[in-house]
Amino acid sequence: MKKGFTLIELLVVVLIIGILSAVALPQYRVAVEKSRATELMVNVKSLADAVELYRMETGALPTALADLSIHLTGTTSASDPGNVVMKNGNVCGFDFEDAWVFCRNKKHSLRFLKNVQDGGYGQPKGALLCAHMIGSEVEKKVCLSMGGKKIFSNDAFDFYVL
Repeated sequence: MKKGFTLIELLVVVLIIGILSAVALPQYRVAVEKSRATELMVNVKSLADAVELYRMETGALPTALADLSIHLTGTTSASDPGNVVMKNGNVCGFDFEDAWVFCRNKKHSLRFLKNVQDGGYGQPKGALLCAHMIGSEVEKKVCLSMGGKKIFSNDAFDFYVL
């Protein structure tokens, strides 16, 4: 007499594995996006520090990224000198008009912003914001998992202060 598993036992095991993977996969996607978001957040903080250093040295805000004492590896566009497209496709830059440092992922669905002057989005100078496109559930979970508190929404994005 041979011993082995019955078809029912194998089906039950496959069903259990399927249920576990259905529960674990969304959490895995959030964890992966959170690690990518951490890179964006580090870039925003470094860029904001470089802008602040420039302002302390000169008394004014920079007019181009080349003025800063930080080197972002990527390519800049002649039509938009305030942005650098990184090697991984993320975009970081400085909004010279509104004095916001930002980095966004290559899908343009998640971004981090840090104002270098008072008054941006009603937040004090230095406030770090996480923004995600409305309807993007994974990015929403990333902002919330980083301790974000929702402050407002516009037509395209929900904004959270970190």
